[in-house]
Amino acid sequence: GARIVDIYNSIVVGSTLGAFDPLMQASALLEHVKVFHSTIEGGWPGTGFGNLDLDPMFVSTPDAGADGLWGTLDDNPGDLRLLANSPCIDAGLNSGVPADFFDLDGDGNVSEPAPLDLDGNPRFVDATATGAPVVDMGPHESIVIAILGDVNGDGVVDGADLGTLLSRWGPCDGCAADLNGDGAVDGADLGLLLGAWGKSR
Repeated sequence: GARIVDIYNSIVVGSTLGAFDPLMQASALLEHVKVFHSTIEGGWPGTGFGNLDLDPMFVSTPDAGADGLWGTLDDNPGDLRLLANSPCIDAGLNSGVPADFFDLDGDGNVSEPAPLDLDGNPRFVDATATGAPVVDMGPHESIVIAILGDVNGDGVVDGADLGTLLSRWGPCDGCAADLNGDGAVDGADLGLLLGAWGKSR
């Protein structure tokens, strides 16, 4: 039989056809791919669990530049680290981290889960202060504790966050300004932001 591919702790967004184009969503492929604890633009229609269909909230999203063409000099690679309010923080699956085949930390143990992220920072961090370290989705691990009200993820609750919140007023399912997660930016979110005013990390 065909090899089964398991995808863990990944972020797949930004395709002009959606993260998985019609070819990717073909039933012949779906039966051979399983996706776990990953953010998939447009959702994952196949087998798996723990997946999200939300904006991962990158520090800077890649774009093709002014000419709209990838592979040209004006491409912006973006910064795929996660903002402090990203839904991808502490949302991965620890058991899905591959073994430390290349001994990234130099301790001689190549059977332990890879202990470092793409930047060389610890891979298992309790960034949301839940009491246990959980891996993030994507290649970069958040090393800061998110502050409720820090809508733009810059580490302080201030006028910039207030401006962003007010600009998103109304229905806003899954956006950072929806601080209480009820699908809308409204007075309840404004109250939470004002209650955290001036807090910083």
